[in-house]
Amino acid sequence: MWLVVLLCGVLVLRGAERARMRLEGELLAQHPARTTVEIRSPSGQSLGRYEAIRLWDVVLPHVAGVPDSLYREFAVLVAGRDGRRVVLAAEEVVPQAGLPPLLLLRRVDGRIGDTVRVPVRGAGRVGHVEREEVERALAPAVRLRYRLRTELRRMPPLQFPALIVGTDVKPWRWVSGAAVLEVVRVAAQVQP
Repeated sequence: MWLVVLLCGVLVLRGAERARMRLEGELLAQHPARTTVEIRSPSGQSLGRYEAIRLWDVVLPHVAGVPDSLYREFAVLVAGRDGRRVVLAAEEVVPQAGLPPLLLLRRVDGRIGDTVRVPVRGAGRVGHVEREEVERALAPAVRLRYRLRTELRRMPPLQFPALIVGTDVKPWRWVSGAAVLEVVRVAAQVQP
């Protein structure tokens, strides 16, 4: 049984102990799990609103089928366009983690009131509204508040997509201009 579970975990990574994905802005912008996030300092000061994806939602396809008990065997590596690389334990990335890391896609400006106006496109098509127009109109609406443990007075200049790790006291594992994500199996679990 144990051998079957290990083989299952390796098969998910397409026959290797590593899976690699390019973090391209156009593809991430179409990701169904993207949401608007308000980043806050530990004192509660707003540092800005961003369209973001939880890193787990990008990692999940690479570890689908791996039992939760095996996550500790995996690491997530994120490399920036400048060649800088950071490592996160898979257990830091899972949704159950207190502040799972985020990939920020773009800054969201504007405010939303109690009424949102969206243009209706196409002559004679009553009630037909383009999904993209609705998403654009609702983008300033905050769906998640993310309170950092990192003490910042303002957000540093970022190139998107940018990885932020809210649990870190210093932003040393933040990656501006994230380009590549790798999921790597780093350890084999030893049974007593």
